[in-house]
Amino acid sequence: MTMNNMKEKCSVCHRPWGGCSVCHRPWCCSLGLWHTDRNDRVACGTQATATPCYFSQSSLPLSMFARRLASHALLSVVVLSFVVSLMLSAAIALAYTRSTEILLYKNYIKGYRNIQSAQEYFFSLQLQTPVNLTLDLYQTGDDSVQIRSCHWGLWEAAGFKSAVFGTRSIEKSMIYGCLPADKFKSALWMSQVSYGVGLTGSAHIKGDCYISEGGVRTDINVGGYASTISKHLEGNSYKCDPLTIVSTEQQQQYLNNLQQGNFNAVFTQPEMYADKISDTMYRSFSQPTLCIMLDAVKVNLASAHIKGNCILYSKQPLSIPASAKLEQVQIIAPTVFIEPGFTGSIHVLASDSIYVAENVVLQYPSSLVLNIQTFKVNGTNITIKNTAIVNGLIYSYQAVPDMQRSLIRIAERAGTTGIIYSNGLVELKGRHTGNITTAGFQYKNHEQTLTNVLPMGTMDFTALSKHFVVPDLLHKKSMYQTACWIEE
Repeated sequence: MTMNNMKEKCSVCHRPWGGCSVCHRPWCCSLGLWHTDRNDRVACGTQATATPCYFSQSSLPLSMFARRLASHALLSVVVLSFVVSLMLSAAIALAYTRSTEILLYKNYIKGYRNIQSAQEYFFSLQLQTPVNLTLDLYQTGDDSVQIRSCHWGLWEAAGFKSAVFGTRSIEKSMIYGCLPADKFKSALWMSQVSYGVGLTGSAHIKGDCYISEGGVRTDINVGGYASTISKHLEGNSYKCDPLTIVSTEQQQQYLNNLQQGNFNAVFTQPEMYADKISDTMYRSFSQPTLCIMLDAVKVNLASAHIKGNCILYSKQPLSIPASAKLEQVQIIAPTVFIEPGFTGSIHVLASDSIYVAENVVLQYPSSLVLNIQTFKVNGTNITIKNTAIVNGLIYSYQAVPDMQRSLIRIAERAGTTGIIYSNGLVELKGRHTGNITTAGFQYKNHEQTLTNVLPMGTMDFTALSKHFVVPDLLHKKSMYQTACWIEE
């Protein structure tokens, strides 16, 4: 092959040709291909030889296979190394994630235990509400729990916050009170009557009764209300000291501040909302109380889902739709109407009236509080209609005597559980499980009005759970108990 031939270029790759070290036949060193097309034919030997030599592509030199095998082996090693490194990285990441999850789990368990210990210690201190403190449980600096407490209606509320890992923390809130005092360990307590209470018709009391004068009378005759049961009283009737049912000055000032919207006097650094807010929110009691002024803030209660440390305040009568989802929320307005079908746990404070419609379920611990500070010509009342259920506290206090006393009406097919406390009157037609402390009873129909005579209705203290927690209405510094925990 001449030097001119050696310097020729391949028509495929346009690179200089090389030659075989054995026969010197030309081949493309770049592609490793034999060129047998007409343009790439080259004579073997000298330029004078006329016979062209053709070789198939399968007749490649052995060194070519060796180089190819070496290149494939190197590529395989690189790929395999990459795959192994990926698998090792995934295994390390999985192990790290698993160890982090185990650490978080242990820290969460530790945090919940710290909160439980802080709650027990907090109850033992018997501190006066409100409270804002941090407890270092074991004096190590690693087990601190922040505690905030406040009055919540006539109950108490507290929030606990414990650090877990980094910026993560656990928050738990609770409503608490105390076990019923001796005064409330009875079916009936009437300390302001002179002639006792009469039972006739289907009226029935299960439990002891404490009455200032007259006791329980079952031998009365009232026209149209003949006895329909053989035993109206299953329990004993005792005489109690004639005492006026009162509310402490401190409690009255607290309720007045709430009704006037003076929240700074009640809560520690309360937060006010004057703009539109989300209809869905959860507020821990370890945070400042959130006061939502409904006269200035647009909240769609029909689609609202509000839980925890929130107050809904209105200077106008307020209606609670059946579709509203409210849990341990305070509602303050002159008049509150709870629409048929509503279910939730709320603490209502009103100055005129509270109306609980049919099929309403107020879950434990709820409260209906009527606090009357001014003279009302037409009287005030709490009305609980048929098929409604109220669990917790029903409270009515009239600071100024009216021509008509405040009245708690419980319809014939309504059910209430807990404590009824009133210095006014109670009209009981349905069933109450727990204690009733009242100044008197009233029964009214189209024909007559009966005073301190019950022709129907049931009072049953024996069916109340021994673990039922009530607000500390008498401020006896009783040992606190948890009524419920509020979860996020």
